[in-house]
Amino acid sequence: MILSSVNHSDLGSREFVMETFPTKRFDIAIRIAFVIGLCAAVWLWPKTVHVSPSFDCTKATLPTEELICGNPALAKIDADYAIYYADNLATVAAVSDRTTLDALITGQRDFVTARDRCGRNEFCVMQAYGNRERQVRGLVGGPPPPADFLNGTRAF
Repeated sequence: MILSSVNHSDLGSREFVMETFPTKRFDIAIRIAFVIGLCAAVWLWPKTVHVSPSFDCTKATLPTEELICGNPALAKIDADYAIYYADNLATVAAVSDRTTLDALITGQRDFVTARDRCGRNEFCVMQAYGNRERQVRGLVGGPPPPADFLNGTRAF
């Protein structure tokens, strides 16, 4: 409800009346405020969330590292895998299973070598991460990584 005044010129007095519907001016002001708010929200809304890979992109020299740094999906896969690997490495180290720990570390070196052989082939790099994830899961026996490991879907 809107409180507005009505001028009674013949009586020289003012009367305040409660209107049940907004005045036209008020309605226009609300619409303008809504449009301004909507424009501000769209302008301020984050366009892309950038995820950095597990390594420093300013020091990337290999074609595969440059590919990962330049591709947000691969950068996210690399960052997610690094957390997954570190968690599994810590779990195995905590239970003092030296054989599995050695296998994880050796497998990681082999994985990096295989991944780097992919060069700028995006599919090859994704496949290398998928293969390594399965190897780690086979060694540790843990659950697979979260469903969004590959940007919303599990591809391996």
